[in-house]
Amino acid sequence: MFIFEILIYVFFAWVMYVYAKKSYAFANQTGRADKTDWNLWKYWLFFTLICGIRWNVGVDSLGYMFNFAQGQIREDSTEHLWDMLVIGVHKLHLHYTIGMAITAFVQIYFTTKLASKYRYILVFLPIVLFGGSYFWDYTNAVRQMMAASIFVFSTQFILEQKLLPYLLCIFVASQIHHSSQLLYAFYIFAYIRPNKISFSDKRLVCTSIFLVCFVLGLTPQFQTYASYFSAFVDFFGDSYEYVNNMIQNQIVEGENEARNFGPMMLSYFLSALAIVWFGPELHKTYKLKFPYFDLWWLFAYIYVCGFFLFGNIGFMFLRPLMFFIPFQLLITSLLLYYFYTHKRNFFYILTIVLWTACCWNVMKSVGVPWESVTYKIFLFHDLYNWK
Repeated sequence: MFIFEILIYVFFAWVMYVYAKKSYAFANQTGRADKTDWNLWKYWLFFTLICGIRWNVGVDSLGYMFNFAQGQIREDSTEHLWDMLVIGVHKLHLHYTIGMAITAFVQIYFTTKLASKYRYILVFLPIVLFGGSYFWDYTNAVRQMMAASIFVFSTQFILEQKLLPYLLCIFVASQIHHSSQLLYAFYIFAYIRPNKISFSDKRLVCTSIFLVCFVLGLTPQFQTYASYFSAFVDFFGDSYEYVNNMIQNQIVEGENEARNFGPMMLSYFLSALAIVWFGPELHKTYKLKFPYFDLWWLFAYIYVCGFFLFGNIGFMFLRPLMFFIPFQLLITSLLLYYFYTHKRNFFYILTIVLWTACCWNVMKSVGVPWESVTYKIFLFHDLYNWK
């Protein structure tokens, strides 16, 4: 049974891969990489479709469905754009799947819009997206990943030193997820010379820092310092209390992958190590070809170091870092393309490593009541009578 569940995600990755490959061929033939062709639209719309019609894929997904179905918003909410979307879907009597689809389109469009000028990244992105468990990040933390995707889009304005467009993007993101206000500070990179943030070629230094974060994160004594950051974590709101409690319960029960360092965490570790270790090769090959490389690699590096440093402390400590998840997704996709064109054996190894996370997560979820990992669609479930 679990093989069929895994093949569903393989099929999703294959469909998006085909669309991206056709779009890449179109860009090469016409020389118009900046033009949005029909296959690129299919790429975006397919992701929109499968996320829109999903059922209980992502821990928070049912909550979002209830929000759209009932027009529920928080009384003290300052996320006005999100509230307008929820109330609009409800008052127009649209099915909740429409609301879920809109959130998915925002996620995939803004994550990949800048990268679409370099279609080879989009070709390999589905392999990473579904194999490396990023898909579940997008389907779980829906609002924050919408904001994180807009942040990816806004990085062009950092590099171009366009303050007002950047502020506007972050303001829009903050109206979807209030913690996006933290991202205003990252405009500081507009005033830092590119060579000062370009250290992906420093293999020894970067790998050493990454490994220190990894080892330190496994040290029980380090977790005692978590209380010092509690006020900062609280900024992300109490709307995730249920999810946080659930994951903490898993830790107590000994089922937490971060603490056990099982196959999923091994997959995360090896794929993260790969983008750090092969940073010099990526730097040499793409620094001049890909204008976003330095900044995106830096943000991806911040995420992988922070993930292993704080991963064992608690789920909520990873929330601030989730704004950097799309950058790891994009840089890993770029690395996969590099392996495909330069080191084919490494391409197969990294693909296997990535898909180990997906396969293991699906295998241990099959048959578990109310699990939110295997793909399901809404047609066979009742939103108001699912327990």
